[in-house]
Amino acid sequence: MKTYYVIGEDLGGFFDTAASTPTFHRTIESAEEDLRNWQEHGNHDDLKIWKITEAKP
Repeated sequence: MKTYYVIGEDLGGFFDTAASTPTFHRTIESAEEDLRNWQEHGNHDDLKIWKITEAKP
């Protein structure tokens, strides 16, 4: 299984990425840096880091 981290928000029951073409980070540290960049530029305070695990059948 592979794990990725992406910046997004919870829109009342579904997940939406912050960017139209989101970056899927391999490490939490990279995602944290990306989130800080979003927040420093005045974008959505309610953004979070979402952990996505790819599962293969």
